[in-house]
Amino acid sequence: MKYVLEKWGAVFAVPVEAVDGILSSASGNTVKTLLYVLRHAEKDLSYQDIANGIGCSPDEVKIALDGLKAFGIKECTSENPAEVRESSVNNSGGREETEKQRQRTGGGYLKMASEVAEKKKSSSDIAGILTVSQQIFGGPITFSQQSSLIWMYEYLKLRADVVLMLVQYCVSIDKPSFRYIETVACDWADRGINSIPDVEKELERMKTASSLVQKVLNLLGQTSKPTKQQRRFIDKWTERCYQFELVEYAYEKCVDRKGAANLPYINGILENWYKQQLVTLAQVKESEQETAFTGKPVSGQNEQSYDISIFDRHNIV
Repeated sequence: MKYVLEKWGAVFAVPVEAVDGILSSASGNTVKTLLYVLRHAEKDLSYQDIANGIGCSPDEVKIALDGLKAFGIKECTSENPAEVRESSVNNSGGREETEKQRQRTGGGYLKMASEVAEKKKSSSDIAGILTVSQQIFGGPITFSQQSSLIWMYEYLKLRADVVLMLVQYCVSIDKPSFRYIETVACDWADRGINSIPDVEKELERMKTASSLVQKVLNLLGQTSKPTKQQRRFIDKWTERCYQFELVEYAYEKCVDRKGAANLPYINGILENWYKQQLVTLAQVKESEQETAFTGKPVSGQNEQSYDISIFDRHNIV
């Protein structure tokens, strides 16, 4: 179905990149902030001005503007806003690479669709990335998405096969958002993950972490996404190659002691086991059995394989 404007007065431009990259994941305040800033682009706006215009608090406006920085919406420090717009196309083939936020996203890496065509002609790798990515997504991809893929290859310097493995993985776990794909791409570039063996190892780690996260959340009876603190704990357990059965046993110890689940407490139990080089459920149970049989801690361990007093002193219990 097509839609037309009826009885509308003046109009203002909205960048295609904003529609492609922001609307799919942005909050209502972010979209309203974007539209208000574009509508009053020539005015000197304060957080309060924008808040009054869109019906929210200045703090909410600040959060929205921080999120929009990745898409080229930033505070103008020049008396002439046109100078800021011009500076974005006068560096390194039309790309401003000095702005930190811009470097973490590739949606604005290219400025015109003709650049995509030129790069496809000059690079078989880029042509392959774009063609295969369309097959993975099951249909055409937007100009902004093509720009992002080329950015991963040219700017982040990820190999073509690495880019495609990343795209395939993200689509396979139902996270096809280019914001998510770019976040992972930046992480891989920062950590030097840029070969098939490295990617295969990292994907296995990510799958294991995702599985452990879901199992832990189910154990806690939690249906919402993990908090940042919970994620930090679970990521650490993944790095140490803990099996879920070990985490589950620590959970049982926690519930026996506290009567309820407490993730910092569970982490404290696991930390104490780790310091004693007990990293599997079999090792923990063997230690407990030997302690029960001899009546003495093994190799200087506490009578329990975890020290409750540690958690008491830190108000974890």
